[in-house]
Amino acid sequence: MFSCLAIGLGVSHFALGWSTTSLGFAVTRKYRKEYLSNILNQPISYFDEDDNSVGTLVARVATDPTQLQQLVGVNLAFMLMSCFNLIGCIAISFVFGWKLTVMALVTTLPIVVVAMFYRVRYETKLDSMSNAVFSDSARFVCESIAAMRTVSSLTLEPHICDRYDELLRGHVRQAFHTAKMSVFLFSLSDSISLLCMAFIMW
Repeated sequence: MFSCLAIGLGVSHFALGWSTTSLGFAVTRKYRKEYLSNILNQPISYFDEDDNSVGTLVARVATDPTQLQQLVGVNLAFMLMSCFNLIGCIAISFVFGWKLTVMALVTTLPIVVVAMFYRVRYETKLDSMSNAVFSDSARFVCESIAAMRTVSSLTLEPHICDRYDELLRGHVRQAFHTAKMSVFLFSLSDSISLLCMAFIMW
C-alpha cells in the first residue's frame, strides 16, 4: 500500500506541477502584455514623474508579472496541499484519539501559526525593501545608459560605477538587520514544529 501511495503521489504531483506551471506562464504572458499596453497608452505627463522613469517601468514589467506567476503557480498548489493535509491530519487524529488531538490543537497549533506569521511578515518586509532598492538601481542604470554619450564625453564612467555600487551597498546595509531577523524566525518556525512534536510524544 505504501508503494501504491508513492506511485499515486508521484503521478499526482507531476500533474499538479505541470498544470500549475502552465497556468502560471499563461497568466504571466497575458498580464505582461496588458501591463506593457497600458504603459504605452499613458499620457506624456505620466512619464515626466520621477516614479515613472524608464528604468522603473522596465523593472515593473520584468518583476511584477513574475511575482504573479509565483503566486498562481506551484506556490499556490503547495499552499492548497498544506491546507488539505492539515484538515486531513486533524480529521484522522480526532478519529484515533480526540483527547490528545484537542490538547495538541490548543497547545501547539497557536505556537506554530504565530511563528509562521512572523516569518512571512519579515520575509515580505525584506522583499519590499529589495524591490524598492532594485527599482531605484534599475532606474539609475537605464538613465545612465540612455545618456551614455554624455557620460563618455565627461568621463564619468568611474563615478557612475561608484554610484551604482553605493546604491547596492546601501541596500545591503539596510536589509542586513531585517535579514537577520528573517533568518532567525525561519529557523525558529522550522524547529518549533519538531519541539511541538516532542511535546505531543511526551
